[in-house]
Amino acid sequence: MTLTPQKLDAREQRFCEEYLLDLDPKAAAIRAGYAPSTANCKAWGWVSGSKPTKPHVLEAIEKAKAARSKRTAVSQDWVLNHIHGTVERCLEPGDAFQPSAALKGLYLAGKHLGMFGTTLRHAGHDGGSLTPDDLSVTEAARRVAYLLAAGAEIAKKDKDSTDG
Repeated sequence: MTLTPQKLDAREQRFCEEYLLDLDPKAAAIRAGYAPSTANCKAWGWVSGSKPTKPHVLEAIEKAKAARSKRTAVSQDWVLNHIHGTVERCLEPGDAFQPSAALKGLYLAGKHLGMFGTTLRHAGHDGGSLTPDDLSVTEAARRVAYLLAAGAEIAKKDKDSTDG
């Protein structure tokens, strides 16, 4: 028995189009007409690669990305090669030396490679609320430590701005 691919309804199609603009699932869902109160939970479930709640939406997004890459001749390799070339030019001695531009290029390449994992997504495996079963003790401790450190940094900035 072969399964026929599920068609996108109008809002799902609009979500795919909107998602390709900025790759922000929540914003795309809101722009596509989904309620802001549920957009984040729903949209993350649609685009998560592990177990998407709407695999036909994720498949449509992946097909659209591939078509766009083919149409524009822009791929991850193309972007990384151009970042590399720009960084090399920015690091040349003399008047061309631009450390801030080089660092930005290195940051973008590192971000692409997943070197800066400081963003935490606080959602359960289904995109909904976290439950105790969703986290190991180690992961829960890591997240609490991250939030405490972030809170301390914000408090320090607030204190510095009022002392100034």
